[in-house]
Amino acid sequence: MFTQIGEIAEPIPVVQSDTKCDIVYHLFKSNPSLEGIAVMGEKGVSLMMRPRFFQQIGTQYGYNLYMGRPVELVMNTQALVVDYSEQITDVSVLAMDRDEGEIYDLVLVTSGESFFGAVSIRRLLLAVADVRAEMAIFMNPL
Repeated sequence: MFTQIGEIAEPIPVVQSDTKCDIVYHLFKSNPSLEGIAVMGEKGVSLMMRPRFFQQIGTQYGYNLYMGRPVELVMNTQALVVDYSEQITDVSVLAMDRDEGEIYDLVLVTSGESFFGAVSIRRLLLAVADVRAEMAIFMNPL
């Protein structure tokens, strides 16, 4: 049974904050199942989710405005970033306390000072259900 968030984290692509949006566009287009990417910058790790990216460039002038410019202009600098050793149940509470527009965003996981991976809300909720089921078994051994 997994109890730490880092145990269920998966690798995602990482780009630098000065990476041009057209490169991010091709990353998302070439991998349709990619939910988001980590963006490394001066202030640590940020997040660029697929829906937010395409929503930004899908506006009337968005494509022409952002394609040749850095991804830092559209990334989420307030992403939920947690340490590898955080408990899954604690992270689930933090994830659900986010703004409604960010509730399904990936949770970024760091190990020390370096980026480790990300956890989708789906994976997080399945892990929480497993933890709760294990706890129920120990509380009622019948």
